[in-house]
Amino acid sequence: MSTAATPNPIENRLQQRRRDLLDAVDAHKVHRSDGATHLRTHRGETDDEGAVDAMDAMEIGELARLDVEVAAVDAALQRLAQGRYGICLACGEPIAAARLAAAPEAALCLTCQSAAERRA
Repeated sequence: MSTAATPNPIENRLQQRRRDLLDAVDAHKVHRSDGATHLRTHRGETDDEGAVDAMDAMEIGELARLDVEVAAVDAALQRLAQGRYGICLACGEPIAAARLAAAPEAALCLTCQSAAERRA
């Protein structure tokens, strides 16, 4: 008799969030027929070079934000696999269930997150 692993709803949610984020990253890229992938550019959308540069900078900023989110989800998946999910990395106390429901990738409890934001 084989035992199948019970699906973990937290892991499922994190994996879905990761797929969604990677889809968003992919939407910012152009895949050419030669197999090369490039960042989508706004050239040709306007003749205003300043506007093109600003739009391209916003694309780069959005990609950087998405990369940070993917890394946070990956770290949460790693903590889950190691049995450390839901424990604040700063103080070692449990992270409130409501916080994890709102942000399943959260690595800090609300108190430590607030303190970190004040320091930043």
